Amino acid sequence: MCRVHGGSSNFGSSLDSTPAQGCNTNGAFGSSEGPFLVRSRRAMAEMMMVVVSHSVPAFGPWFEKFTTEEAVARRKELGIVRTICGDGPLDASGKPTILVINTFPKSREVECRAMYELTGPPFVGGADLIKEGFVILPAFAIYASLPFDQAQVRAPAGEEMMAIIASHAVPSFDAWFAKFKEVDRDGMHTDLGIAHTLTGQGPPDANGNPTCLVVHTFPKSQETTCRAMFDFTGPPFVGGEDLIEKGIVIPPFTTTYATVRLDKMQQ
Repeated sequence: MCRVHGGSSNFGSSLDSTPAQGCNTNGAFGSSEGPFLVRSRRAMAEMMMVVVSHSVPAFGPWFEKFTTEEAVARRKELGIVRTICGDGPLDASGKPTILVINTFPKSREVECRAMYELTGPPFVGGADLIKEGFVILPAFAIYASLPFDQAQVRAPAGEEMMAIIASHAVPSFDAWFAKFKEVDRDGMHTDLGIAHTLTGQGPPDANGNPTCLVVHTFPKSQETTCRAMFDFTGPPFVGGEDLIEKGIVIPPFTTTYATVRLDKMQQ
């Protein structure tokens, strides 16, 4: 489902993700209107993000449920600021998967975690999305801080957008984050045509190391270029800054790609 470099774990099991009802930590991650939207709430409050994924019988019917007025209102009630949603890679049994990234103020963490346990409406009770077959377990949710929420390059109008979700362990999140911001200032992300970047500290890995969680959105025309960069076999990871050899990043690396179907400010 998600691609792993330098290791054998998948995205869900590579981090201490939070399993939902009946769920384990194995899963998959995947018209942007958002690269230059106002982000005043981010400046006013400490922010977080959650990445949620599960399988579905078909993306279309699930997406119709996801975009109903009731569903939109529920996200607003949770204080969710931005939602990126798309279809990810097929799961191990060949079923489609969905990928949802929500950003929200840390003050709403308790409510968001309760929602994405998938033990109450609309998953159990209400629309009964699990019982009615729109959501297939297992599912999982991975939470991260959000100190970096940055527009990069304006996406071409009308072009299909994609997202990559990448993660790996680091000896020190602060040291890695300083290097990440330096690489960003030097133009690596804009050179790749990336439209927007979300970055933060995820849960510890199985060895207790800090992890980073990075989400990039980009035009589909840049897919080949982005996949080559995030294969982690060239600069700045191998050669250039030599981030792997210098120990700033720790393999394995997990990457998952998705086609973005919704990128919207909720608040």
